[in-house]
Amino acid sequence: MNNFKKKETKKEVPSGAESRPGRIMSALIATLDGSFLSRSIGFNNMLFGFFCFILGLAYIANSYQSENNVRRTYKIAEELKELRSEYVSLKSELMFHSNQSEVAKIAAPIGLHESKEPPFKLFAQAPETK
Repeated sequence: MNNFKKKETKKEVPSGAESRPGRIMSALIATLDGSFLSRSIGFNNMLFGFFCFILGLAYIANSYQSENNVRRTYKIAEELKELRSEYVSLKSELMFHSNQSEVAKIAAPIGLHESKEPPFKLFAQAPETK
C-alpha cells in the first residue's frame, strides 16, 4: 500500500444559500448599530459611496442639461420656420410692389409720371485749345 497518497475525503461545504443569511444578517446588524463606521473598510466604502453619489449627481445634471438643449433646439427650429415663412412672404410682396405698373400707381399721387421719350446720351465737347 502506498502510504504517501491517502485518499482525502471531501467534506461537504454548505451551499451559498445556506451561508448567506448569516452574512446578510451580520451586515444588517453592523449597519444598524453603526459598527461598520468604526472600521477602516467602512471608511473606504463610505468614500466609494460618496464617489457614486457625486457620479449620480453629475449624471442627473448632464441629463437635465441635454434635455434643456433639445428643448431649446426644437424651439429655435420652430422660430426659424416662422422667420423663413415671413421672409418668403415679404420677398414676394416686395417683388409685387417693385413691378413697373405698381411703382407708377404709387408715384402718380405725388406728381411723378413715366417719361414718354426714350433716354439719350449726353456727350461732352472737348475744350478748344489755343
